[in-house]
Amino acid sequence: MAKGLKKIIRFHQSLIDEKRKVLGDFLNQASICDKQRQDFKANIKAEQDNLSNTPNMVAMFYGSYVASTYQKIKEIEVKIEELEVSIKNTQQEIILLFKEKKVFEITQNNHEKQVIKDELKLEQVFLDEIGQEIHRRR
Repeated sequence: MAKGLKKIIRFHQSLIDEKRKVLGDFLNQASICDKQRQDFKANIKAEQDNLSNTPNMVAMFYGSYVASTYQKIKEIEVKIEELEVSIKNTQQEIILLFKEKKVFEITQNNHEKQVIKDELKLEQVFLDEIGQEIHRRR
C-alpha cells in the first residue's frame, strides 16, 4: 500500500509542477500584455506632446493613429482579462491538487505509523515469549 501511495504522491507532485509551469506562462503572458498596453499609452502621450511641434498636415493623421492605438489597447485588455480567468482557474486547479496530495501524504504517514506500531507490538510479543521461556527454564 505504501508503494502505491508514494507513486500517487509523486504523480500529484508532477501534476502540480506542470500546472505551476502553465501558471508561470500565463503570468508571463499577462505581464507582456500589460507592458505592451503601457507602451501604447506612452506612445500616445509622446505623440500628443509632439503634436504641438508639427504642422497641421501631420496633425490630421493623429486622430486615426490614436483610434487604432486605442483599438490595440482594447484588444490587449481583452487578452489580459482572458489570461486572468485562465490564471484563476489554474490557481484553483493547483489548490485542489495540493489538497489531494496532502490527503495521500497524511494517509501514507498514518500507514507508516501503523506499520511501526505493529512491528513494535510483534517485537514486544516476541520479547515477552523469550522472557516467559527464560522464566520457565529457571
